[in-house]
Amino acid sequence: MRYMSTLTEHRLKSNKSRIIVVDDEPEVLEILKLMLFHSGNEVISFTNGAAALDAAEREPPDIILLDITMPEMNGFQVCERIKQNSKLKDIPVIFLSGLNAADNKLNGFRAGGVDYITKPYNFDEVQARVGTHIKLGRAEALLRQQKEHLERTVLERTAELQKDIEERKLVEVKLAQQIMATEEAFSYTVHALGRAAEANDEDTGNHILRVGEFCAIIALQLGLDDDFVRAISLQAILHDVGKLHTHPDIFKKNGKLTDDEFTKMKNHTFAGTMIIGNNEKLSLGCSIALTHHEKWDGSGYPCGLAGKQIPIEGRITAIADIYDALRSPRTYKEAFDHDKAFSIITEGDGRTVPAHFDPEVLDAFKKTSAQFAKAYERLKG
Repeated sequence: MRYMSTLTEHRLKSNKSRIIVVDDEPEVLEILKLMLFHSGNEVISFTNGAAALDAAEREPPDIILLDITMPEMNGFQVCERIKQNSKLKDIPVIFLSGLNAADNKLNGFRAGGVDYITKPYNFDEVQARVGTHIKLGRAEALLRQQKEHLERTVLERTAELQKDIEERKLVEVKLAQQIMATEEAFSYTVHALGRAAEANDEDTGNHILRVGEFCAIIALQLGLDDDFVRAISLQAILHDVGKLHTHPDIFKKNGKLTDDEFTKMKNHTFAGTMIIGNNEKLSLGCSIALTHHEKWDGSGYPCGLAGKQIPIEGRITAIADIYDALRSPRTYKEAFDHDKAFSIITEGDGRTVPAHFDPEVLDAFKKTSAQFAKAYERLKG
């Protein structure tokens, strides 16, 4: 235990000091003891170093005044023993000696003394030096006490913070797992709706997956942010979910639709928004379901929107849907290869013309057409 730990708060605040005096000359010892006692100090005197060490160990003093020339154990040895003791090492030691040689003084400081007073000494000088070193010792002890308290506080707070961090990490892990499970369930639901809608259409295999992939390719090429790319990749799957409300014979008819049938077919866009609803998390899918048949030149349906009246997700899905429809076999057409589909979209065939598409989206399609071809082969089912 450090010396500072042995000084109680009362001792640190008290004006009364505990002083140990060691000198093998009883007369000198008694005079010094009386002088210090009458100055308001508690003074304990010893004629040998061993006894002084035992007393200091039992109740550490504020300061030790130590003679050098003593039998059995000289003052230097006593001081060294004090400084080797973790309980006593911070107690200031002043040497009181009749030895005036510089070597003696140097040895005193090397042993750990804080001051050296030669005999015959002036009591006022002794009292002044003792008072100064007691004040310094108490100040240092108080600083050490405050430092230890601060260190303990820091350690305790660090431990608390570490515990908080570990608990927060556990919460974050659990939350991440819950979010992941929720996202997986959300994705599954979207795919299930998309697959259900395809039941009313022709056998188009992985059409909904391919459209989502094509939309992501274009969105990336346009430099849209990652959240949007992920969202359109998933929610473009819902572009034809409204077909659930349309009789399957209309989509599987081998021949031209009547005006009434065409009107019913177009209504799958409105039906899609009704099925998806107004949930914010599915707002992109709802917009795609409504607008993916709108055309840049205003000739599309259901609202005849033109240009940037059509939201970007609708403009992207439009070209992705057309490309996949051209690549896929239908009752009224054969499947086209990539080059034929690319030519129809970029040059036109009368039914489909480049003016139907947002020029920037069309340019992105041209630049990524090789990716479209690879994605189709990978997901053609």
